[in-house]
Amino acid sequence: MTATMSTKGQVVIPRAIREELELKPGDDFEVVRRQDEVVLRRIGNRPRRKLSEHLKSLRGIAIPRWDEPLFPGA
Repeated sequence: MTATMSTKGQVVIPRAIREELELKPGDDFEVVRRQDEVVLRRIGNRPRRKLSEHLKSLRGIAIPRWDEPLFPGA
């Protein structure tokens, strides 16, 4: 497979590779130079849950306001 770099320095990863590796918009990559090669390495796995889903799991937990002490009386 081949790809062409745009005038903005962007390269499109072919669909077959994106699907095989389950790459999603917003995934982060490390760009590594190896002599005359450029290698993209995905950095970690982003959580697939949205922030709103994480926040829903916090219901019922008392979270102090930013201007309140975390440990009153300590």
